[in-house]
Amino acid sequence: EKKKAPPSPPPPPEPEDVGSDFPRGWNGFLRKSDDNKLPSVPPPQSLAGMDAMAQCRDLLQLISGSGIFIANLQVTARRLQTFIIESGNLTNAKMNVAVLKALDTRVDKWDDFASHLKTQNIENFKFSLKKTLSTCLGCSTTEITQTQIEQILALGESYDLKNIAKIIQIAVGPPPAPSFKYLYWTTREVLKKQTGRFTKEREDLIRFLMSQSVFTSEVKVTERALLSVVKAVLLSPQGIIDGVGTEDVLQQIVDKGESFSDFEGLVKAVQTICAAKHM
Repeated sequence: EKKKAPPSPPPPPEPEDVGSDFPRGWNGFLRKSDDNKLPSVPPPQSLAGMDAMAQCRDLLQLISGSGIFIANLQVTARRLQTFIIESGNLTNAKMNVAVLKALDTRVDKWDDFASHLKTQNIENFKFSLKKTLSTCLGCSTTEITQTQIEQILALGESYDLKNIAKIIQIAVGPPPAPSFKYLYWTTREVLKKQTGRFTKEREDLIRFLMSQSVFTSEVKVTERALLSVVKAVLLSPQGIIDGVGTEDVLQQIVDKGESFSDFEGLVKAVQTICAAKHM
């Protein structure tokens, strides 16, 4: 009996198009005419020179804090070394972990985690990012270099890799961006500004929920759930371009008389409002 061929890997996901959400006159977060005044893009961090055990400790620390593992992580140094080798080097290994986190990967065994290196999920994510860069720069994907991909991945890892493609589009405005340098620094400025608002917006969200009856019964609220609401607002076109805050969106929900049996229902309602045109 002939063996069945393995299923074809899924095609790379299409980058989300947020261009239709731009208000009239929006032309990017930084002035495009100031492109030549911007500093050079920093090179990807080099992690060469670390001994094998130091590399394993560095990778383990990153994985442990990623939230990918449902249970406590127990893994040997040999397995960590194998993951680094199969990734190419420590830099690539750490970036693969960041991508898997951005893809909301959740596992309870090391074998399930390591097996993702043999799938197309990580490469699909990177290719989707490459398509976003080519669209924003008005060039073909073949003109996007590996170094540029690594620089954007590192930027996203520092702030929010899951939403980086969407944020790039909003930050640079209608294409083409004048240069990759402009695209990088504009995106970084947006991320820096919006993530700097997270703490206050989280506090505003908790205060608002305590003062309003938006749930039909007592619900369990996690830090992850709170952050998902804050991110949905602040990293949307309305949050970045119009400065809309979490309370603005929640007030709309209250005004409509909506109520929810769990926090997930509230999150979806917030995401629906933030996916609409400008408020």
